[in-house]
Amino acid sequence: MMGDKTFLLARVTTASLIGTLGLFTLGSLSVKFKFVSMQFEHQPTAGIEVLLAALWACLPFGIATWWMFRVLKARYSRREAKAVTTAFAVFTPVSLGVSMLLAEGAGSFVGAIISVVVTNTLLSFAVCLFRLRMTRHNEKTEQAH
Repeated sequence: MMGDKTFLLARVTTASLIGTLGLFTLGSLSVKFKFVSMQFEHQPTAGIEVLLAALWACLPFGIATWWMFRVLKARYSRREAKAVTTAFAVFTPVSLGVSMLLAEGAGSFVGAIISVVVTNTLLSFAVCLFRLRMTRHNEKTEQAH
C-alpha cells in the first residue's frame, strides 16, 4: 500500500497539474478571444474582461480542488479530506504567485509550465501535509477529552 505522504503528494501533484494546465489553456484562449473580439465593432468592457479573467483563473483550480476532495475522501476521513482540500484551495493563489515569479526565468513555454507545476506542487504539498497532521492531532486531542 502506498505511504501516506506519497499518496498525498501524488494527489497534490495531479491537482496542481490539472489546475495549471487548465489555467494556461484558458489563458491562451482568452488571448485568442481578445484578438478575435478586436475585429468586431462592440468591444467587451474592462469590467467584463476582469470578470472573465477572474472566472478563468478560479475555474481550473476549483475543478482540481473538487477532484482532490473526491479522491481524498476514499482514504481519509471527511474532516481530513475537507481540511486538506481547503488548505490547497486557500494556499494555491500564493503558491501560484511564487511559481509564476520563479517561472519567468524558464527558457520556454513548456519549461515555464513545468516550473509552475513543480513549484506549486511542492509548496502546496507542504501546506497540505501540515494541515493533515494538524487535523489528525486535533482529532486525537478531542478523542482524549
